[in-house]
Amino acid sequence: MNENKVWSHGGSAGDILYHLTPMKDIWRGDGTKSELYINRNCNEKWRMPVDKTRSLLTLIDAQPYIAKTGIRDDYIGIDLDNLFRHPWLNGMNLSDIVHTRLKMEHTSREDPWLFNVEPNRIARVVIHRSPRYHVKEFPWQEVLQKYGADIIFVGHWSEHAAFVQAFGPVAFYHTKTYMDLARVIQGAVLFVGNQSSPAAVAQGLRQNMVQETVERWGPDGWAWNCHWSRKGFWDNGRTLPEIDT
Repeated sequence: MNENKVWSHGGSAGDILYHLTPMKDIWRGDGTKSELYINRNCNEKWRMPVDKTRSLLTLIDAQPYIAKTGIRDDYIGIDLDNLFRHPWLNGMNLSDIVHTRLKMEHTSREDPWLFNVEPNRIARVVIHRSPRYHVKEFPWQEVLQKYGADIIFVGHWSEHAAFVQAFGPVAFYHTKTYMDLARVIQGAVLFVGNQSSPAAVAQGLRQNMVQETVERWGPDGWAWNCHWSRKGFWDNGRTLPEIDT
């Protein structure tokens, strides 16, 4: 039996979720499972509170390619933070950057990498918007008009309050953990949101999704790092799919 491959990361939650893809692909290749440890003493710019880390691990622990997880005060094994950040690779999504660094083929555009998520059918359309990575032209009003009563908003209550103030009332559903969040997204027909950890969950499930994608952020254009060319994925509301088909 192969020894477990050991990785560590510091955050953020979305980065960690995108960086599960090489672990899934290695497991698919030869059966090797991974251990993933979250460093709570990483750079404060992307450091997560311990309670958020524990919430995220409820989803990661359920993955068949993960043998063990934990929270540490340092990096161990392959340091994914430094691997993908230095130097930055423009024009690739967050998964492809890590695969390139590891000299691995880029992960499948269609196959999911989040498994063992039982759908919780709360609403047909799940939406989320975090405070960062906004596109002025994204048609949030049209989203509300088109999907109406089929929508629930997930995330933090403050994100919901900011969204309501900007675009109008929409129902809110509180999820206690990332596994709870994944179950709600899995139970939907469509996810709509900006570049955030809920969007990373939707991507990992290969849910149909419309993403508020920042196509350039500063001189390097690095924010394109959440784009995926695949069926069932649309950038910036250029297409708002029908949910009854």
